[in-house]
Amino acid sequence: QYRWQALDGGDEPRSSWTVDGDPLPFVPFRAAPGERDGATVFRETYAGSSERVAPDRLDAARIDAESVDVPTLLVAGGDDQMWPSETATAALADRLETVTTRRYPDAGHGIGLPHAPTTATTVAGGLALGGTPAANARASADHWPAVLEHLDAALR
Repeated sequence: QYRWQALDGGDEPRSSWTVDGDPLPFVPFRAAPGERDGATVFRETYAGSSERVAPDRLDAARIDAESVDVPTLLVAGGDDQMWPSETATAALADRLETVTTRRYPDAGHGIGLPHAPTTATTVAGGLALGGTPAANARASADHWPAVLEHLDAALR
């Protein structure tokens, strides 16, 4: 729903998105990450930052979903601990003309290719991804046929 500050470790906040090399407006991080089982939870940084930024800055950083004129597939995990993907998916889906959403309440940020290992619910550096290995595996296996069907239809 918004363009966010880059997670590049730099000293100065900068946009994650550019057009022709020019940075687009973004929401800067204004909230500290949380903690879950000893791992860093960035979800709280995103959610807390959007509450602490001026409304005009939020509006400027809002993704212009209304200009998307192609069918769109959105996938989200309800226990995503990297960022509030389920909230963002719902907000974007409300503004997209042709959209399919796949939401997995018990999955985290680690929804990926089917049949790949899903045992890690944190990544190097101690970042929490959320979900359980089983829920992430189910979501990865379930959403993949929808991704392939979506791409097949969109690229014909």
